[in-house]
Amino acid sequence: FQYALNMSFSNSHQQIARKERRAYMWSGELPPRNYSHPVFSCKIFVGGVPWDVTEDALLEAFNPYGRCKVEWPGNEARFGRTGQNRGTITRGKVTGYVYMIFDHEHSVRQLLRDCSQEFGSAGEWYFRLKAKRNNTIETRQVQIIPWVVSDASYVEDPGDRLDAKKTVFVGALHGMITAHVLFSIMNELYGKVVFVGIDTDKYKYPIGSGRVTFSSHSSYFRAIECAFLEIKTSKFSKRVQIDPFLEESECMVCHQAVGPYFCRDRGCFRYHCSACWQRRHPPGSLNAAHRYLTRNTPRNNRDSIEAVNPASSGVSDTPSGSRSVFMPLSWVLPLSL
Repeated sequence: FQYALNMSFSNSHQQIARKERRAYMWSGELPPRNYSHPVFSCKIFVGGVPWDVTEDALLEAFNPYGRCKVEWPGNEARFGRTGQNRGTITRGKVTGYVYMIFDHEHSVRQLLRDCSQEFGSAGEWYFRLKAKRNNTIETRQVQIIPWVVSDASYVEDPGDRLDAKKTVFVGALHGMITAHVLFSIMNELYGKVVFVGIDTDKYKYPIGSGRVTFSSHSSYFRAIECAFLEIKTSKFSKRVQIDPFLEESECMVCHQAVGPYFCRDRGCFRYHCSACWQRRHPPGSLNAAHRYLTRNTPRNNRDSIEAVNPASSGVSDTPSGSRSVFMPLSWVLPLSL
């Protein structure tokens, strides 16, 4: 009897563990993207470029499709590329990718006609880039990831009411994840989703973040309690960040001060000012392990809180410590909210 009891407990524990793993990970294949009359962003991602490629070489390769410019990722944009130094690149970090921005959308269409595409592709094309390197012409196959403007939002039933209190922030999205794909993943793992929006820049190209609105609070909290989600496909593996969609700033304890610290623990789940956070999360208490989120708060403003939570450096998977999240103040849900 004791053996059977132990086996039953072990099986139950394994089932719970498997359920938790499913909640933290999704694996599968992205569906093929087929469109009848797609409208593309005039900005494209170009991956697999040589680390020492010059701006002149890129412009020479892509200018036949229309006037364009290069957008270097991260800090590379600060390096001078005008005048005599335009073709010289001194980069502190090897990225292997750039963005090309065309003046017109039809240039992207023309470029894609000269690209190869794998059967059943989920949205990537391949282009033979010819560039001069060391006085020779080198051909390199690079990956092109365009973006269809309509892929930035998805709603299954336009009649569903959107609630900001059931909306989560999703960050670190891969450029091949459309709103429909994210809808399917979140709907499968956490429960019914009513709306997905992918944030885009002025060129209507995704910036790697978005928001997901659920139909119930149970699905909403299930997603938040995961904090991170591993998305694995044959094309890429990406660790996606999930956080509450922050929209208020008043301290919900004293109601007298600005509360930039949001406690993501379900027991609190509210904003705090610095003083109220320290009172409600003293060292050694049950609340001391709670994590907080901040809205674009300078690091020197978080020092007093981090003294309370020593494990708060960086982004962590562990339950303890604090975490800062990029939350653009310009975010808005649809007007039907």
